[in-house]
Amino acid sequence: MRLISKALALALTTATAAFFGTEALKAEAGGEYKQCSFNYQIIPCKISSRGRKYLTISWIDGKKQTYYGERMYNSYLTDKLGGSWRYLDFDTGRSFSLKNPSNGNVIIWNGTYKDYGTYVGL
Repeated sequence: MRLISKALALALTTATAAFFGTEALKAEAGGEYKQCSFNYQIIPCKISSRGRKYLTISWIDGKKQTYYGERMYNSYLTDKLGGSWRYLDFDTGRSFSLKNPSNGNVIIWNGTYKDYGTYVGL
Protein backbone atom coordinates (compact mmCIF):
# COMPACT_ATOMS: atom_id res chain seq x y z
CA MET A 1 0.00 0.00 0.00
CA ARG A 2 2.79 2.41 0.86
CA LEU A 3 4.42 1.82 -2.56
CA ILE A 4 1.15 2.71 -4.30
CA SER A 5 0.92 5.90 -2.25
CA LYS A 6 4.44 6.95 -3.26
CA ALA A 7 3.71 6.21 -6.91
CA LEU A 8 0.46 8.17 -6.75
CA ALA A 9 2.20 11.10 -5.05
CA LEU A 10 4.89 11.12 -7.75
CA ALA A 11 2.27 11.01 -10.52
CA LEU A 12 0.30 13.88 -8.96
CA THR A 13 3.45 15.96 -8.50
CA THR A 14 4.49 15.40 -12.11
CA ALA A 15 1.01 16.19 -13.44
CA THR A 16 0.81 19.36 -11.32
CA ALA A 17 4.22 20.56 -12.52
CA ALA A 18 3.27 19.86 -16.13
CA PHE A 19 -0.03 21.75 -15.76
CA PHE A 20 1.48 24.81 -14.11
CA GLY A 21 4.44 24.76 -16.50
CA THR A 22 2.02 24.83 -19.42
CA GLU A 23 0.05 27.67 -17.83
CA ALA A 24 3.22 29.71 -17.30
CA LEU A 25 4.18 29.24 -20.94
CA LYS A 26 0.71 30.34 -22.08
CA ALA A 27 1.16 33.60 -20.21
CA GLU A 28 4.62 34.12 -21.70
CA ALA A 29 3.89 33.42 -25.37
CA GLY A 30 4.51 36.63 -27.29
CA GLY A 31 5.58 38.37 -24.09
CA GLU A 32 8.64 40.36 -23.21
CA TYR A 33 12.22 39.18 -23.27
CA LYS A 34 13.52 37.28 -20.25
CA GLN A 35 17.06 36.66 -19.08
CA CYS A 36 18.17 33.40 -20.76
CA SER A 37 21.33 31.42 -21.42
CA PHE A 38 22.74 29.56 -24.36
CA ASN A 39 25.54 27.52 -22.82
CA TYR A 40 27.58 30.11 -20.86
CA GLN A 41 26.33 33.14 -22.79
CA ILE A 42 23.56 35.19 -21.19
CA ILE A 43 21.20 36.45 -23.92
CA PRO A 44 17.63 37.76 -23.59
CA CYS A 45 15.02 35.53 -25.22
CA LYS A 46 11.27 35.07 -25.28
CA ILE A 47 8.71 32.46 -26.19
CA SER A 48 7.32 33.94 -29.38
CA SER A 49 4.74 31.24 -29.99
CA ARG A 50 3.59 28.03 -28.39
CA GLY A 51 1.02 25.34 -28.78
CA ARG A 52 0.19 22.10 -27.08
CA LYS A 53 3.05 20.27 -28.77
CA TYR A 54 5.51 23.00 -29.76
CA LEU A 55 7.19 26.18 -28.61
CA THR A 56 9.30 28.76 -30.41
CA ILE A 57 12.11 30.58 -28.65
CA SER A 58 13.18 33.92 -30.15
CA TRP A 59 16.50 35.46 -29.16
CA ILE A 60 17.10 39.20 -29.05
CA ASP A 61 19.76 38.86 -31.79
CA GLY A 62 17.04 37.72 -34.23
CA LYS A 63 17.63 33.96 -34.14
CA LYS A 64 14.74 31.65 -33.36
CA GLN A 65 14.01 27.95 -33.23
CA THR A 66 10.87 25.86 -32.83
CA TYR A 67 10.86 22.73 -30.68
CA TYR A 68 8.25 20.00 -31.10
CA GLY A 69 6.92 17.49 -28.57
CA GLU A 70 5.08 17.22 -25.25
CA ARG A 71 6.54 19.52 -22.62
CA MET A 72 6.53 17.07 -19.74
CA TYR A 73 9.26 16.94 -17.12
CA ASN A 74 12.29 15.08 -18.48
CA SER A 75 10.81 14.58 -21.96
CA TYR A 76 12.54 15.15 -25.30
CA LEU A 77 11.66 17.81 -27.88
CA THR A 78 12.91 17.90 -31.47
CA ASP A 79 13.97 20.99 -33.40
CA LYS A 80 13.51 21.64 -37.13
CA LEU A 81 17.09 20.51 -37.77
CA GLY A 82 16.41 17.10 -36.23
CA GLY A 83 18.19 17.79 -32.95
CA SER A 84 16.85 16.15 -29.79
CA TRP A 85 16.56 18.33 -26.68
CA ARG A 86 15.86 17.13 -23.13
CA TYR A 87 13.24 19.37 -21.47
CA LEU A 88 13.55 20.02 -17.73
CA ASP A 89 11.11 22.24 -15.84
CA PHE A 90 12.40 24.36 -12.93
CA ASP A 91 10.37 26.13 -10.24
CA THR A 92 7.04 24.64 -11.39
CA GLY A 93 6.99 26.21 -14.82
CA ARG A 94 8.70 29.50 -14.06
CA SER A 95 11.84 28.41 -15.88
CA PHE A 96 13.02 25.49 -18.00
CA SER A 97 16.02 24.12 -19.82
CA LEU A 98 16.60 22.33 -23.10
CA LYS A 99 19.78 20.24 -23.35
CA ASN A 100 20.98 18.59 -26.53
CA PRO A 101 22.83 15.42 -25.43
CA SER A 102 24.46 15.02 -28.87
CA ASN A 103 26.40 18.28 -28.80
CA GLY A 104 26.07 19.39 -25.15
CA ASN A 105 24.32 22.69 -25.94
CA VAL A 106 22.04 24.00 -23.21
CA ILE A 107 19.27 26.62 -23.37
CA ILE A 108 17.83 28.02 -20.14
CA TRP A 109 14.69 30.15 -20.40
CA ASN A 110 13.89 32.74 -17.68
CA GLY A 111 17.13 32.01 -15.87
CA THR A 112 20.81 31.66 -16.55
CA TYR A 113 23.53 29.08 -16.23
CA LYS A 114 24.40 30.83 -12.94
CA ASP A 115 20.92 30.01 -11.60
CA TYR A 116 20.34 26.52 -13.00
CA GLY A 117 23.56 25.40 -14.67
CA THR A 118 24.42 22.77 -12.07
CA TYR A 119 21.14 20.98 -12.81
CA VAL A 120 22.01 20.58 -16.50
CA GLY A 121 25.74 19.95 -16.36
CA LEU A 122 27.11 23.48 -16.87
